[in-house]
Amino acid sequence: MRITFARIGADETIRFAVEELEKYLYKIDNEIMVDIRLYDAYDKSVNNVIWVGAIPDFDGMKKVKEIKYDDAILIDVVNSNGVILGNNPRATLIAAYRFLKELGVNFIRPGRDGEMIDVYSIAKIDVHINEVPSYRHRGVVIEGPVGYMHVKDMIDYLPKLGLNSYYFQFFKPLAFFKKWYGHLTNKYFEDEGLTDEDIEHIYFALKEEVKKRNLILHAVGHGWTLEPFKIYNSGWDKFDDAVIPDDARKYFAQIDGKRGLFKNIPLNTNLCYSNPEARKMVVDVVVKYCQEHPEVDVLHFAFADDFNNHCECENCNLNPSDYYVMFLNEIDEEFIKLGIDVKIQTDCYGDTLLPPKVERIKYPDRHPIEFCPITRSYTKSYKDIDFDNLPTPKPYVKNKNVMPKTLEENIAYFFEWRKQGSSDSFCFEYHLMWDHMKDPGYYDFTKTLFYDMQNLDLLDLNGSLSCQLNRTGYPTGLPMQLMADALWDKTCDFEERTSAYFKMAFGLEGESVKKYMSDISAAFDIVYMRHEKPRVSKEAENNFSKAIQVLINYENTIDENISKSTGNLKKSWEYLKLHNKYTQKLARGMIYIAKGDKEKGKEVYEELLEEVRRNEMKYHKVHDELYYYAAIEDALIFDYEVDFYSDENASILPQ
Repeated sequence: MRITFARIGADETIRFAVEELEKYLYKIDNEIMVDIRLYDAYDKSVNNVIWVGAIPDFDGMKKVKEIKYDDAILIDVVNSNGVILGNNPRATLIAAYRFLKELGVNFIRPGRDGEMIDVYSIAKIDVHINEVPSYRHRGVVIEGPVGYMHVKDMIDYLPKLGLNSYYFQFFKPLAFFKKWYGHLTNKYFEDEGLTDEDIEHIYFALKEEVKKRNLILHAVGHGWTLEPFKIYNSGWDKFDDAVIPDDARKYFAQIDGKRGLFKNIPLNTNLCYSNPEARKMVVDVVVKYCQEHPEVDVLHFAFADDFNNHCECENCNLNPSDYYVMFLNEIDEEFIKLGIDVKIQTDCYGDTLLPPKVERIKYPDRHPIEFCPITRSYTKSYKDIDFDNLPTPKPYVKNKNVMPKTLEENIAYFFEWRKQGSSDSFCFEYHLMWDHMKDPGYYDFTKTLFYDMQNLDLLDLNGSLSCQLNRTGYPTGLPMQLMADALWDKTCDFEERTSAYFKMAFGLEGESVKKYMSDISAAFDIVYMRHEKPRVSKEAENNFSKAIQVLINYENTIDENISKSTGNLKKSWEYLKLHNKYTQKLARGMIYIAKGDKEKGKEVYEELLEEVRRNEMKYHKVHDELYYYAAIEDALIFDYEVDFYSDENASILPQ
């Protein structure tokens, strides 16, 4: 059989899409013959070809609001003749992967070992799809220890799932690469000695991978406040306060009568925002950055990280959000003068989660509002909220705020922000940053993630960026798959999509694995793991014992499938075996925690961490050591009775 792809134009992403079609068709059927032709434009008189390109006004393609940011795909192929089109090059690549998925190519986790391909002889190809995703913003944020290959695999994975955005935090995302290449938390591997300059050039190469796929590039976020003074702002490292130049100290936030670094962390340090000179220095940096980085599609502008760290001088008498809006307006005036057309997200995070009282955004359409409920509980999802009975937002109290724990409180603050009038908004969520550590089965947690994404429209949110560890294919890739499914089609069904995923990942045993993972989640009691039940609990102790039995009962099934499986299907089972072994030990440690024996629990966890670290290089592509380290530290350090989002404990939140 011969298939001819007619590529339209010379665009890099369209060319890549055709190359991917060719590559995977050969993997399905190595007897197939693929021809590729290049045309300047679509020509309906040419038959017996599959046209591949970006044609936003193609007859029958669904329309969108902004072609640069909104995707639409049209696949209409009959007997290997027709079109695979997007309204922009990125959407065309998404359409190419969707076409391949209809032929039996699935991607269950990032990287080559996540490819699950039905191999057969292709006789005829008929595919018909005409869709616009439910939500505009569908992306992932860099987090956790990562190397080049981890981030490249994630970038490559995004359009395969129908996602469209990647966000590199900070001016240069050095902190995340330093953790990996320096092996800062793993004594079994030596520092690889990469310099900041080495990492910077890795970053340059990865930005090319984003642009190769025409993904929406988000950049910066925290770090603007100290950039005018060239003080390190690419991570949460501590510095001696003496690094502040003498002539700069007057611009820093005054807290407890002193102007300097907040807790010695530059990234967490604000300035004196009532000082127009301080604001102008930051505005000038923003303008210069945009002039030098036209590749950035959405610029993230945020104050310093952390909470309760704003200037207390006699002139700083407005809410942080009022000063924040003041900044946005001043940046806009410069952008308009210079003809800079880049969106700047409005950051509802930390102290700026509390809405402004005085200032108004002058040009709201330039500012997507970003809802960042970092202190929320994940026990409820957006679909569970009674929007008619939200609490009244509490007033801002300078440097004495208690951040909201409930989802309802967070939403109440966000709804006040929406009164600023922006026509676009999205959430910046942390499910796969922390909450997945509380659910070793990945099942109940994924349900919350799915329902959150499915119901974003209830908050008038147009999508989500997932602030997450980038190595999250362990024990399965279910959370990312279901997140992407719900963002693309908010009407899809959780049980149906979950069953489909486990069938892709585990073949005929898919339903068996689904039940196994669901049973682990139920036994581990994710609400207990989230600190929302008493620490000492006989019920929890019994549940963890049940979890161990579930794990033991499934060991033979895992071993049998490893012995009879091959290729990437075997990989899925091998990852599940590792997970079974580690989770048994995690459960034993939790039994001691539930008994109130923290010391014995610590002994078990230290044994587990030793084994995880020794084996890190075997599983690093899918398994972030932080998955266990943070979950264990969480169980040992935080008391269930402590309100650890209070002012007194705000500084111990994970970074």
